[in-house]
Amino acid sequence: MKTVIRYPILFRAHPGRTEKPKDVLVPYLHEHDVPEISEAETHIAFRSQKYALVEYDGRLFSKVGKPGSNSAEACFGHAFEKEELRRRPWWIPTIEGDKVYIRYAGQPLDNLAYYRLYLDGGDKARETMIWPALTPDYQRHLGGPRSRNEFTFQGLVDKIRDINGVQFDAGREEHRAEAERLIVIDGSYWIETTPPAICVAHEGRMIVELSHLPNWLDHDLGRQYFPLTAKDEAIEYARRAQAITQRSEEPVRNFADWTDFRFDDNPLFAFDYEGYSLKRTTFLLGGDIARAMTGNGEIEGKIGSARARAVLSAKEGARSCGADYRTWPDASDLVHDVTDAWKMTGRKPGWTEIPPKRHEFGTMICERAAQMADSMPISVSARSTWTTSP
Repeated sequence: MKTVIRYPILFRAHPGRTEKPKDVLVPYLHEHDVPEISEAETHIAFRSQKYALVEYDGRLFSKVGKPGSNSAEACFGHAFEKEELRRRPWWIPTIEGDKVYIRYAGQPLDNLAYYRLYLDGGDKARETMIWPALTPDYQRHLGGPRSRNEFTFQGLVDKIRDINGVQFDAGREEHRAEAERLIVIDGSYWIETTPPAICVAHEGRMIVELSHLPNWLDHDLGRQYFPLTAKDEAIEYARRAQAITQRSEEPVRNFADWTDFRFDDNPLFAFDYEGYSLKRTTFLLGGDIARAMTGNGEIEGKIGSARARAVLSAKEGARSCGADYRTWPDASDLVHDVTDAWKMTGRKPGWTEIPPKRHEFGTMICERAAQMADSMPISVSARSTWTTSP
């Protein structure tokens, strides 16, 4: 089924009226032929009241809706969302009638684009380096765009020049890969999704709820994700974190127990939550320090050359993260230097969100990541030239 999807695309170009090139972040209208299959070729792998996931071709899919429906229009028609909505993971409803946030297909690419801008931004404010303007309210009285979703690359081709072709082609490849996540089952769109997860979040106090594993570097380190089979570990972490919140005397609220959900004993629901958490912590904290180093040359001398190299490696690792958490680079050899450097630089606020009590919570996050790295088994590839020891 031919489908047009708005995806964000980020590249450098020259607007023509400025001295230097700028970062351009606009929607690109991507057309894709979405494959159509029969419901008989799928089976339900997860069900929670009104919410279900199906398995097809060894992948998990959640329902978007029929062509022309509000949910399909939202999924394919929005390249950008407000910041607070863009960064929220995909929630799974826990009670009958609970609102389900409609996802948009470009959400991972949107989050990744903003984070890449932040990493490369030096001492400039985040999210203000983008051209056209992030919120073009000034054009409303002229009948201009009312939101970023109304900009398109196709509408700018006569206004910009010197486009960075490498960046542009890389963005188009990301569009193609994201579009491959869509299928049509008996006339309705479904989108490939990450595993459902137990999310332990800080909302004044610790709460436990169901969500999907974010396919981007979720900036809120107050949120941690666990497989459905790791409920005990999730509750243990929630209680540990609750003890250092500002409402430590209150109990953890477990909303995940409010619903009756069923799922197969299926490897598609498993993920390495320790490795996932370790990478998030290292790349986010490392990115914050690297950004600070760009604006303050004294930081490198303060943390030392070894830690500085680890920080820059973490930044490059973060920039290379795509919209598939399974392909994110390893960070276990960086975590100690990065967390030490973050604590040595005064824990300055950056892209990462750490809830109050910030000092205690940040310490716990760093210690937890270091402990995970220390407990991970060392794996090496076998070599044919190796011999057994006597």
